[in-house]
Amino acid sequence: MSLEARGLDPIVGVGAGASGGAELLALYDTIVRWNPDTRTYEMRTAAALTANATATEWTLRLKPNIAFRDGTPYDAEAVRYNIDRMMSARNVGASRSWLTYVIGTSSNVVVIDPLTVRFSLSVADSAFAALLADTPGMIVSPAKLKALGDPASAGYKAKADAFSRNPVGAGAGPFEIVSFVKSDSIVMRKSPAFYGGDPYLDEIVFTASANADKAVDALKSGTVKVAFLRSGAQITAARVEPTLGGFDTVLGGAGVLLANRRVITGCVGGRPDPPCKDQPNRAPASPATADALVRGAIAAAIDPKEFNARVNDGAGLSDNALFGQSFFFSIGTASPTASVTTGIALLAQAKAAGATGKLRIVCTSRPDRVAVAHALDAMLTAIGFNTSVRTEPDPAVVTSTGPASTVATVASEGDFDVACGSLAMADDDTAVLSLVEHFWSQSPGNTMGLFEPAWDTALSVALAAPSDSAKKAAYHALVDLWTTDHPGVIFENAVERIAFSFKVHGLYVSEGSLLFLDKAWAEK
Repeated sequence: MSLEARGLDPIVGVGAGASGGAELLALYDTIVRWNPDTRTYEMRTAAALTANATATEWTLRLKPNIAFRDGTPYDAEAVRYNIDRMMSARNVGASRSWLTYVIGTSSNVVVIDPLTVRFSLSVADSAFAALLADTPGMIVSPAKLKALGDPASAGYKAKADAFSRNPVGAGAGPFEIVSFVKSDSIVMRKSPAFYGGDPYLDEIVFTASANADKAVDALKSGTVKVAFLRSGAQITAARVEPTLGGFDTVLGGAGVLLANRRVITGCVGGRPDPPCKDQPNRAPASPATADALVRGAIAAAIDPKEFNARVNDGAGLSDNALFGQSFFFSIGTASPTASVTTGIALLAQAKAAGATGKLRIVCTSRPDRVAVAHALDAMLTAIGFNTSVRTEPDPAVVTSTGPASTVATVASEGDFDVACGSLAMADDDTAVLSLVEHFWSQSPGNTMGLFEPAWDTALSVALAAPSDSAKKAAYHALVDLWTTDHPGVIFENAVERIAFSFKVHGLYVSEGSLLFLDKAWAEK
């Protein structure tokens, strides 16, 4: 795996393909699965998933006779209980934003009968299935969760942490946890009670790569049989190696510089919250990037080709479009063009109107990304910004939209101008959900303080779009907003490759590089 799983509880473990997703799928499965080849949704624990004519109400019918490994029923009430939990503040992942936006409140999830759940949505969503193919579709035994006790109790956190490392009996997926040793490995064995039939593999060992540039060598030698690759050099090496196969997922906006818009009007008694939490005596503050001219100057300064040359030795993807040419619903327009001359002119206009030209940059200090902040800083100072760079530890914590813990670290403070983050938009229906997480005005993940009705409207239109042509038009509108409003600047896209030995068979994927292993087998 690219990064170690944060935990094995779907509200703790991120669920991204390369960092926890495969482990969570092995334990819990999903309600439905996205098939990237046919671009359709297939039923997993679901027997059927249907919508009304306006896509504002969806009805889920589960397959009968599925049980969790603790023997309790995998039924409609289990789904309702898990969705309610996913929408609570305990959920630290992106799925909380997704569900809150689409469903609104947990009261809109109603059990009709033991196998049927009705979802009444707060916004029309033609691709509601995308939620149930991701972490919200990874259902945990309510009995196991209730045994943890009251979330408000003093001992709850310790119990929840222990459960996240050792969720024995909690899933209905093809495998069961054996051990989780931090900074070492996660071991699972096949479940004899999997609803989908007897898994072929007896055991799986997941280990986070401590030396990513040796992953292809490990595959060739047989030390590992499957590896998640993010390095351009390793992906190139894997593609030309005749003994290896692979699945590629292009992640749009894998690296993005997000512009802070949160204007703090002053903090009295910790209010308003969250920007004033634990900061009762804070003076009013406005980030430099509240100024549209400053944001425009930043967009003009960041050259993804230059970034690619400096940071990735030219082996990365330098397309900086919101939806690049490889995206299924790409509108085919040219990517924004970086221009030092334009950046200098826009910054001069901003200064003439009162801007200071100072810019506070926050990026991750993760070892494999140490060059990111330096490259971005160099391009911004080249057009005249007076920058200060702050790097924050990133302990291998990744959201479903990429490495964003640096942003989360400073979000409650609001004391920065631009921050390194990731949209990590895969070529599926979760791409719009990623934008919802960051730019919907009421999203818990809207750490940048973007409160623009135009964004809320455009996101709603994109979710509701009922056809491919309607989706393309809606995505076009989002691109127009992106290029005029400049809520962020994409400096790199990325390819995530699941590479495997040709001695491994039966692997298949879902949205966002989520890897299914229930039908996998390996030649001796």
